[in-house]
Amino acid sequence: MTFATVRLGKTSVDDIRGLDSHPSGCVYPSKSISVVCTQVPIDLVVGTYAFIWLGSDNSKGIATSWKQGFKAIGRIQSIERGEKFNDESTTVVEVMYVFSEAVNRLDILRDAPAAYYWCSSLPVIGLDDHSNQTIRMISTEGDRSEIKAFFFALRAVRPEFKGDIVAIFPEFEPYFDYFVPNPRELVYSEPSGHDYTREELMAMENKDFVFSCLDTMSRHRLFNGYTLPILESREQCALLFRHNNIHGILLKRQPNMSNEEFQAIARDEAGRLRYYSDTFSIGEDEY
Repeated sequence: MTFATVRLGKTSVDDIRGLDSHPSGCVYPSKSISVVCTQVPIDLVVGTYAFIWLGSDNSKGIATSWKQGFKAIGRIQSIERGEKFNDESTTVVEVMYVFSEAVNRLDILRDAPAAYYWCSSLPVIGLDDHSNQTIRMISTEGDRSEIKAFFFALRAVRPEFKGDIVAIFPEFEPYFDYFVPNPRELVYSEPSGHDYTREELMAMENKDFVFSCLDTMSRHRLFNGYTLPILESREQCALLFRHNNIHGILLKRQPNMSNEEFQAIARDEAGRLRYYSDTFSIGEDEY
């Protein structure tokens, strides 16, 4: 599966305005836009998935009437290449999904800063990206080019994205199975840590046992879309471990939840606190 970005600019103003005003969600029947540009990547083929960016209609930095950012997703329908790489080529993109609002760098930094770190070398949204090339392939081989982090970020900005896009492209489902590693661990954590033996763990007090296990899982990057739901589920924890609590082993703090609200859901019906006051960070979430 290959991905590319398509940046619409001053030669595609009508298409930009059309996408900007289009209702969000699935585009049915799908609509096609034709992009004429030079330097079309050799790796671009029919069937490549394209993230469509609404760019500027000028080169003077003048604000546009539309929000610039990723606004739609489509698939390459046809490519008529020029004789040479720098000759004009015509690429037709079948638009199949439109975001409710364009997604730009600031949106991602606001809602998914850690995820942005891991995809901050991708085209268009990259930290050091200054290319004006209209169509670019998304390579996942370099540093900070994790496509799953990009999907995570889009979902963080537009929560409806996963449900909408998987209904159109079921093959996208695996790209949402992603746990965001904490970038700070690369700077502040030791490259390796002590892996406790079973005897050492069983000799610990309960609190030390829990946090030692969590630390070991974090260092070995074992938190993911499979393990986290288990640790958050009371039923799964009761089935797999000696656990009897009002929630799972991990209790996730929801965004914007006050300390009082967090303390309230950590108590049982008798008002007793059933979780440690110490918290543990996993990716961008606090438990």
